[in-house]
Amino acid sequence: MSQEHAEPGINAGVCLDDDAHNRLFSLAVETAGHAIYITDPQGVISYVNPEFERATGFAAAEAIGKTPRILKSGIMGAEYYEKLWKGILSGQSWAEEVINRRKDGSIYYALQTINSIKAEDASIQGFVAIQSDITRSKELERELSFSENRYRSVLASMREGVIFQDAQGGVATINSAAQRMLGLPSDGDGRTGLNPSSWKAIREDGRPYPAAEHPSLLALKAGVQVDEAVMGILQPDGSVLWLAVSARPVPGADGSIQGAVTSFADISERKQKSDAIRRAAESDFLTGLMNRYAMNKKLREELARAERYGEPLSVLFLDIDFFKKVNDRYGHDTGDEVLRGVASVIASTLRGSDLASRWGGEEFLIVAPHSAAQEAGALSERIRRAIEATPMGQSIRVTVSIGHSSHRTGDDIDALVNRADQALYNAKAGGRNRVETLS
Repeated sequence: MSQEHAEPGINAGVCLDDDAHNRLFSLAVETAGHAIYITDPQGVISYVNPEFERATGFAAAEAIGKTPRILKSGIMGAEYYEKLWKGILSGQSWAEEVINRRKDGSIYYALQTINSIKAEDASIQGFVAIQSDITRSKELERELSFSENRYRSVLASMREGVIFQDAQGGVATINSAAQRMLGLPSDGDGRTGLNPSSWKAIREDGRPYPAAEHPSLLALKAGVQVDEAVMGILQPDGSVLWLAVSARPVPGADGSIQGAVTSFADISERKQKSDAIRRAAESDFLTGLMNRYAMNKKLREELARAERYGEPLSVLFLDIDFFKKVNDRYGHDTGDEVLRGVASVIASTLRGSDLASRWGGEEFLIVAPHSAAQEAGALSERIRRAIEATPMGQSIRVTVSIGHSSHRTGDDIDALVNRADQALYNAKAGGRNRVETLS
């Protein structure tokens, strides 16, 4: 399936030999923690499970009759889908990462596998797919009552590494994917002396990952379920293997913890790309500053810090004076150059801890941590003067009006920004090209 026709898959060759097994399989699909759907040979969706609806935002009625192109993000190249479609039409299984987009427009990352559904004459009747969200994915809850052979077959076929520990923390089973990822030897039945909590692990910022916070230990000792904890495993050659690690306790019939299952996926390649992709998702496409979504997130964090520690915090609301006249006289291309020029001046004038965003249109919002009204006023004046002195576009000179406000105890984002917005209004009413405060 091109993203027109594809997402992750499950083994379509499993034959359930009685009604009870069919009901069990149907129940497993309906309640699975991964998004599952089925298409016809042309890639038209005929079935989606509830997790598909939750994970993508598309209701079954919106997805059925469509193709998986409704999930396309526009980030993956056409060659990816051409190769995918060629492979599955030849009957091959497909397993790759993909970048998708939910109904609400947000981007997510998935491990996807696709398998064909074949008739007795080997003709392809359709495709079955499973989509494992690796940004905020849920591990599939698996039936532990399966036979030992089926259990081992499932483990061996998984792309994710899986380690089972007993109640004492000893490693009972490790699958081949885990051995391959971690470069581990094993004996005949897959057991090794590896204990996940003994891994030499680091956090994303390079600090050591405390053993007491390891997902496997939290699951085993505290009964805590952990999903997608990112950790780097230090390798003998000095490199780092980045894993997304999940862990779940295995309860006994009496409610006691009988062991833990730790699963992990190698996200090293994804992590190398994630910073650039995250910046793209959180940046204004025209100016390169943060977009409104990203600034809301940062401002929420700074407000929480100001409330907790009593630190000063100010916001500056900036608007380009008479910007419509620039567009009307010089055209929108020149208007875009002016927006980029103003953004560049703002960025070059800010201090290291300050944050700037394009809030919308010709408006910019600046967050100044550790700054009370006096510091915010001085920063506003520096920015105003710098913009006034800098030619933009076709040697156009523009001015800006700035309103700023400082944090009050109990402020939320709306209260703080609205005061700065009112101060901006006052600056415009007072003649423009000026700074006003409303603290």
